[in-house]
Amino acid sequence: MGKLKAIIFDVDGTLADTEMDGHLPACNEAFARMGFDIRWAWEEFKDLLKIPGNARRMRMALSTRTSLSGAEIDRIVPELFAIKKEIYLKRVGDLPLRPGVERIIREAIDRGVRLAIVSVSDEEQIRALLRLNFPVPSSTSTRSSGNSLAKRLLPYIRAVRRSLDSRPLESW
Repeated sequence: MGKLKAIIFDVDGTLADTEMDGHLPACNEAFARMGFDIRWAWEEFKDLLKIPGNARRMRMALSTRTSLSGAEIDRIVPELFAIKKEIYLKRVGDLPLRPGVERIIREAIDRGVRLAIVSVSDEEQIRALLRLNFPVPSSTSTRSSGNSLAKRLLPYIRAVRRSLDSRPLESW
């Protein structure tokens, strides 16, 4: 095997425990602000993680736990998600990196290993987490699949490997 050239990270649950301590309370608060009697416990939310993207999870909750029509849900979800995102961005500064992540990243930088993130997470949320833990140069490029299905990440991973001039065995 050749020298390690690149490390490609995911965010949620990899760089930080963002799901339990960030996204879950932000979703619950967003529901409450909009007057919905929906509050997820961690065990329920963990099961919902099979559904990629909080907007999809919120849509599902509204369709199964309220009497709203599909059209009403279509109108409400963007506003609900925007509130959730605003709350999350305010809380992200309280989310520590997972143990060892900072060391791995700093050692990789010191050794000239290129770093990338490929995630279904919203790019603004990724940058907020990183900005609070590492200086993120303005020239940093990111590739985000937004809220698309997780299986759509493979083209992004391949594109990131190409941009990092790295083959699969040289990337981790």
